Amino acid sequence: MEGAIAIRIQLGAMPNMLGEIVEQMLRAFLQLRVVGRPPFTEGPIAAARQVKADLVLLCEADPAIRPLEEFHDLAFFTLAESGREGTLISLRRRRFPLDEGGLADLRELIADKGRIC
Repeated sequence: MEGAIAIRIQLGAMPNMLGEIVEQMLRAFLQLRVVGRPPFTEGPIAAARQVKADLVLLCEADPAIRPLEEFHDLAFFTLAESGREGTLISLRRRRFPLDEGGLADLRELIADKGRIC
């Protein structure tokens, strides 16, 4: 898919066989690119920042997701120093099918990161 926005993916810690299966599955989609897969001793979020990933792919049971789950029903509004504007930050769950249509929707959201939050 030439010209399509690539989604840079950092994989979270997962068993080697599962990681290999996930990487192989992701290679089937030209718009997805795995940019890192840290060892179990390294946190996936810090690793994602280092490689400038757009998305961290975690197993649902990964402990790295727990802090985010605490805020799934809470939004934050931060005021700029000027007091004239602010930023709304919220987390929400949204399931995506792992097919071309779902990945296209995900790619659009990542292209406009302001719409993710």
